Amino acid sequence: MTLERVGCSRAGISKAKGENQMKDSSIVLFSTEYCTLCTEALELLFSMPELQGCSLDVVDISGNDELLRRYGERLPVVRAGAHELDWPFGRAEILCALGKIEQR
Repeated sequence: MTLERVGCSRAGISKAKGENQMKDSSIVLFSTEYCTLCTEALELLFSMPELQGCSLDVVDISGNDELLRRYGERLPVVRAGAHELDWPFGRAEILCALGKIEQR
C-alpha cells in the first residue's frame, strides 16, 4: 500500500495513511505557501514508502510571528520524532531521525 495524501489546508494539516500504524511516528513540515524548496520537501516525504503509517502535519508559518522568527530563514524544516532537520535533508536523514535506520 502506498501513502495517501488525505488533505492539506493553509492551516496546515496533511496526513499519510497506511496499513501499519506506527506509534509516535509523527512528522511536521514547517513551510510557507510559495516556497519551492518546501514543495520539494513535501514531495520527498510523500515519495517515501518507509513512512507508511506516519502522520504528517504541514504547518504554514506565514501567519505566526513566533514560528517565522524560529524557522523563517531555515525553511523547509522537518521535525521527525525528537529531531529537527534543516534543508537540505534526504531520505536517510529522515529515517535516521525517526529511528528507522542506524546513523552512519
